[in-house]
Amino acid sequence: MNELFWTSGRPRHDYSWLGWIWLSLALTIVIGAALFLGEYSDPGRMEFDAKFQMQQALGEKPLNDWHPVILTVFWAWLIDVTGNVGAMLWVQIWVIAAVAYGFCVYLYDLTRRIWWSALGLAVFFLPYMMNVYGMIWKDTQMVMAFLGSVVLTLLATRFRRLQWPLLIIAVLLMIYGTEVRKNAAFAVPPLAFLMLRTALAGTRWEARVFGGVLRRVAAMVAATAVVGAGVVVAGKVIDNSVHPEKTSQISQIYLDDVIFVVPPDAINASDAPPELKQKLIHAQDECRRKNQHWNAYWRCYGTGVNGPYTPIAHGPELAELWRETVPQRPQQYLQYRLMNYQIFLTTTWLEWLPGKETLKFNTDGERALNWYVTELGVKRLAVLFDAWFWFVISCALPLFWRLYRPLRLPIMALSTSALCYLVGFFPIIPESQYRYHYWAAAACTLALVLVAVDLTWQIRHRRFALADPSAVRTAGQVGPDAPAEPIAAESTVEDSPEDLAEPVADQTPDEPDADPEPDADPEPDAEPEPDAEPEPAVGADADVVDDSGVDDSDFDDSDFDDSDFEDESDRG
Repeated sequence: MNELFWTSGRPRHDYSWLGWIWLSLALTIVIGAALFLGEYSDPGRMEFDAKFQMQQALGEKPLNDWHPVILTVFWAWLIDVTGNVGAMLWVQIWVIAAVAYGFCVYLYDLTRRIWWSALGLAVFFLPYMMNVYGMIWKDTQMVMAFLGSVVLTLLATRFRRLQWPLLIIAVLLMIYGTEVRKNAAFAVPPLAFLMLRTALAGTRWEARVFGGVLRRVAAMVAATAVVGAGVVVAGKVIDNSVHPEKTSQISQIYLDDVIFVVPPDAINASDAPPELKQKLIHAQDECRRKNQHWNAYWRCYGTGVNGPYTPIAHGPELAELWRETVPQRPQQYLQYRLMNYQIFLTTTWLEWLPGKETLKFNTDGERALNWYVTELGVKRLAVLFDAWFWFVISCALPLFWRLYRPLRLPIMALSTSALCYLVGFFPIIPESQYRYHYWAAAACTLALVLVAVDLTWQIRHRRFALADPSAVRTAGQVGPDAPAEPIAAESTVEDSPEDLAEPVADQTPDEPDADPEPDADPEPDAEPEPDAEPEPAVGADADVVDDSGVDDSDFDDSDFDDSDFEDESDRG
């Protein structure tokens, strides 16, 4: 296996003393930030949806499936165990703290550079990232679960002995994230493919499963099906255990489409019940009067039979009316959905909840959080909170896939997952709240960090190749023709003279007492292929064979899977 980046031939996790100090300092920073954020957000920043689920978890409201039942059941269990309503907030914050630190460790293990590791940690403290950590939303829970799944998958490529435990937890987190927000299914396929590719990397199944475009597509479908099966099973188990009331929340989508696409004459001419037709036409007038163009259930129609978060009357008849009228008007439907999607991309609100229900509202710490997110973030860095910006980034990153080499697979997985998630909102978008594109912002942020690491690696190795082309041809060579001195473009440990002087394994200098056989003729060098161009050296270890090249004509034939596994002895 070839070696990734500018790490040395030493055992992968044999960090320098400076590295251990940095990782300890980073852990202290993460723990301190989590305690601060939890202290000034307890029991959680909530709006109407979260408060309704809290009431369900406390048993004050009957349980229904308007919001994800798994979140409510989990919250109720936490309250029973801890006796604290804010337990869900603390779980959420500690999960994101673990994700941030895991990404920090991954980047340090990958690059052996503190600044890359610090960058990976710092992005989690950006205003548009940390503004929702204290908000109890299914969207926040979904993003936390997906980020955890991605980071665990990345760590599995480095800590091979822990590969299967890490991947199993990653799959469970992805199932939870999809269960807690159903339309997260749009974001699953690229991430599921990343996990499968990581699981099979270096095995005899890798070539069989990923050998060709059609096989890769089939592998993605199969990996997605596994996650989907887990979601279905989890939903069935929960429904059979707690028996929530069915609300058919999809009626919200039907209402918007019928009210804003179908004219009153067509509604009156349908076979729908007179009461439903009358209420729909009245809702059209009400929405027009209020200048509303979406979310009719809350703003124009009058919510459900028994109030908010309850099913509407004549739900099946509304679904039948939708099938009879909306598909017959594709132009009007596309115009309506394009208008809503354009508003979704260009306007954003609810970037921050002041937290009036928090225990320490209007204290110095809470005011500092509010200033950091709103004054520094929302007002001065407003573009980072807009969906259109992350839509452009998620489109641009896959377009330049040929530029990426060792980290192409995770970059493509994160960016395409963000893009699929944003596109998936086209037929269902209810409003333009920040939480609806938060996954795109988080996924693209991690992808941009990996792009920076990837391109830096290529620049450093290209510069090294230009400086000493002969070293590139002999790097990693084993045998009598191996160079006498190790070839390394960079020090592998920060400013450690002992490590700089340490010779690379299996490249010891000639001993004076050696007794070579004078009559033994060395084996002749193999004739090089005339068109073969040597790749730059990727490490100083003579036992590591340089194999960092990537065939750019092949989408997934990147070095991510192979070059992340530094040596055979670390497979476990």
